[in-house]
Amino acid sequence: MTPTPAQEPTSPIPGPSKPKEEPITDDDISFHSDKGEEPKRDPTPPPPPLPNPETMETTPVPTPHISSSLIGDLPEFKGKQKEAHPFIENIEIFFLLNPIRIDNDRKKILVALHRISNGAEQWK
Repeated sequence: MTPTPAQEPTSPIPGPSKPKEEPITDDDISFHSDKGEEPKRDPTPPPPPLPNPETMETTPVPTPHISSSLIGDLPEFKGKQKEAHPFIENIEIFFLLNPIRIDNDRKKILVALHRISNGAEQWK
Protein backbone atom coordinates (compact mmCIF):
# COMPACT_ATOMS: atom_id res chain seq x y z
CA MET A 1 0.00 0.00 0.00
CA THR A 2 1.30 3.38 -0.88
CA PRO A 3 1.08 6.14 1.61
CA THR A 4 -1.36 8.90 0.77
CA PRO A 5 -0.72 12.50 1.59
CA ALA A 6 -2.55 13.81 4.61
CA GLN A 7 -5.61 15.68 3.70
CA GLU A 8 -6.40 19.11 5.06
CA PRO A 9 -9.67 19.30 6.93
CA THR A 10 -12.28 20.71 4.69
CA SER A 11 -14.41 23.70 5.54
CA PRO A 12 -18.12 23.07 5.77
CA ILE A 13 -18.61 26.27 3.73
CA PRO A 14 -17.67 25.83 0.11
CA GLY A 15 -15.21 28.31 -1.36
CA PRO A 16 -11.53 29.11 -1.19
CA SER A 17 -9.98 28.22 2.11
CA LYS A 18 -7.78 30.72 3.98
CA PRO A 19 -4.37 29.64 5.08
CA LYS A 20 -4.05 29.26 8.81
CA GLU A 21 -2.33 32.34 10.34
CA GLU A 22 0.47 31.71 12.78
CA PRO A 23 1.02 34.20 15.64
CA ILE A 24 4.06 36.47 15.26
CA THR A 25 6.76 35.97 17.86
CA ASP A 26 9.84 37.99 18.78
CA ASP A 27 11.96 35.41 16.99
CA ASP A 28 10.27 36.36 13.72
CA ILE A 29 11.13 40.08 14.03
CA SER A 30 14.62 41.35 13.38
CA PHE A 31 15.64 44.77 14.67
CA HIS A 32 18.88 44.79 12.71
CA SER A 33 19.24 45.37 9.02
CA ASP A 34 20.96 42.89 6.79
CA LYS A 35 23.85 45.32 6.46
CA GLY A 36 24.88 44.88 10.08
CA GLU A 37 23.91 48.44 11.03
CA GLU A 38 22.35 49.35 14.32
CA PRO A 39 18.65 50.03 14.13
CA LYS A 40 17.64 53.64 13.68
CA ARG A 41 15.95 55.03 16.73
CA ASP A 42 13.83 58.11 16.95
CA PRO A 43 15.77 60.96 18.56
CA THR A 44 14.73 62.07 22.01
CA PRO A 45 11.96 64.60 21.68
CA PRO A 46 13.06 68.16 22.41
CA PRO A 47 12.21 69.61 25.82
CA PRO A 48 9.16 71.83 26.00
CA PRO A 49 9.85 75.47 25.20
CA LEU A 50 10.67 77.78 28.08
CA PRO A 51 7.97 80.25 29.02
CA ASN A 52 8.32 83.77 27.70
CA PRO A 53 9.11 86.07 30.69
CA GLU A 54 7.23 88.92 29.03
CA THR A 55 3.97 86.98 28.96
CA MET A 56 4.39 85.10 32.24
CA GLU A 57 2.20 85.94 35.16
CA THR A 58 4.17 86.92 38.19
CA THR A 59 3.47 85.22 41.46
CA PRO A 60 4.27 87.33 44.48
CA VAL A 61 7.07 85.87 46.54
CA PRO A 62 6.16 85.77 50.22
CA THR A 63 8.53 87.71 52.40
CA PRO A 64 9.45 86.21 55.74
CA HIS A 65 8.15 88.01 58.79
CA ILE A 66 11.00 89.85 60.44
CA SER A 67 10.39 90.91 63.96
CA SER A 68 11.33 94.47 64.80
CA SER A 69 12.59 93.36 68.20
CA LEU A 70 16.06 92.08 68.87
CA ILE A 71 16.89 88.99 70.87
CA GLY A 72 18.91 89.46 74.02
CA ASP A 73 20.08 92.46 76.03
CA LEU A 74 23.25 94.35 75.34
CA PRO A 75 24.85 96.16 78.29
CA GLU A 76 26.43 99.56 77.95
CA PHE A 77 30.19 99.95 77.84
CA LYS A 78 31.27 102.82 80.09
CA GLY A 79 34.95 102.81 79.22
CA LYS A 80 36.34 100.76 82.12
CA GLN A 81 39.12 98.45 81.03
CA LYS A 82 37.92 95.51 83.12
CA GLU A 83 34.52 95.69 81.35
CA ALA A 84 35.98 95.73 77.81
CA HIS A 85 36.47 91.97 77.34
CA PRO A 86 33.01 90.97 78.71
CA PHE A 87 31.40 93.70 76.57
CA ILE A 88 33.06 92.34 73.41
CA GLU A 89 31.98 88.76 74.25
CA ASN A 90 28.41 89.87 74.95
CA ILE A 91 28.15 91.93 71.78
CA GLU A 92 29.44 89.01 69.67
CA ILE A 93 26.76 86.76 71.19
CA PHE A 94 24.17 89.49 70.56
CA PHE A 95 25.17 89.62 66.87
CA LEU A 96 24.91 85.81 66.58
CA LEU A 97 21.41 85.89 68.10
CA ASN A 98 20.24 88.52 65.60
CA PRO A 99 21.67 87.52 62.19
CA ILE A 100 18.67 88.80 60.21
CA ARG A 101 18.48 92.26 61.74
CA ILE A 102 22.23 92.80 62.16
CA ASP A 103 23.47 91.32 58.89
CA ASN A 104 26.55 93.36 57.98
CA ASP A 105 29.59 95.01 59.54
CA ARG A 106 28.19 98.54 59.29
CA LYS A 107 25.18 97.60 61.41
CA LYS A 108 27.43 95.85 63.93
CA ILE A 109 29.57 98.96 64.30
CA LEU A 110 26.53 101.19 64.74
CA VAL A 111 25.04 98.92 67.42
CA ALA A 112 28.37 98.79 69.29
CA LEU A 113 28.77 102.59 69.12
CA HIS A 114 25.20 103.02 70.36
CA ARG A 115 26.04 101.02 73.52
CA ILE A 116 29.16 103.05 74.34
CA SER A 117 28.65 105.75 76.97
CA ASN A 118 30.30 107.85 79.67
CA GLY A 119 34.10 107.71 79.57
CA ALA A 120 34.19 105.78 76.27
CA GLU A 121 32.21 108.37 74.33
CA GLN A 122 35.44 109.78 72.92
CA TRP A 123 35.60 106.67 70.69
CA LYS A 124 32.33 107.57 68.95
